[in-house]
Amino acid sequence: EDSVTPLRSTRGRTGLELPEKMRAAMAEKGIPADRVEVVECDLNDLSNVRAFLKDFKASPENKKLRTLVCNAAVYYPNATKPTFSKDGYEECVQVNHLAHVLMAEDLLPELEKSDGLKRCVSLCWLVRFSSRTR
Repeated sequence: EDSVTPLRSTRGRTGLELPEKMRAAMAEKGIPADRVEVVECDLNDLSNVRAFLKDFKASPENKKLRTLVCNAAVYYPNATKPTFSKDGYEECVQVNHLAHVLMAEDLLPELEKSDGLKRCVSLCWLVRFSSRTR
């Protein structure tokens, strides 16, 4: 009941860059809007990530944290020049890695305080599109 997996009909909280897309996906899957709190988190701005973490740690949902899933990514396979984050890092490095490390490092102590099975999952869906297997 207190899982943070938003594509199950459970109560949870999710932070993401495009809240309207999450709300549309929830509606498409039949997940009631009152079951998941959708909160914006711009991974391209580490001060925004820190603010998200501060707000989350101050919320009652923090006590229920059992699963942290880091699954955001940007990918520009046709870019001829790099793009940079608000913090001056190459955008893919910050969004795909640095912001996730910041979140995991900050939330792992909170995760460890939770009862029951705990998980921290880091995914990269882009690998399946960009990797070659032989």
